[in-house]
Amino acid sequence: QLDNRIQIIDLTNEFELLKTKLKLQEKVTIAILKSRFIMATLYSQSQENKTLVLGTDNYDDYYLGYFTKYGDGGCDLLPFANIKKSDVYILAN
Repeated sequence: QLDNRIQIIDLTNEFELLKTKLKLQEKVTIAILKSRFIMATLYSQSQENKTLVLGTDNYDDYYLGYFTKYGDGGCDLLPFANIKKSDVYILAN
């Protein structure tokens, strides 16, 4: 049986503090930092709960290498890596 709890952790203030502390201006740099900040959070929670981190990359993302290194590209399992983006949309509908 799976424990299907959803935990919401609002790290907006912490991220804004980090962004300010680093004096970041470029939108791309900030977006990449956010991805890495989220992944660090996911992995710390995963470690605490003895679980794995699932990635959301689909086949197109995986094939093109469209991910942030040490960010959304960091995961333990990629369950959608063999599914094309167009098929993900069909499945979602």
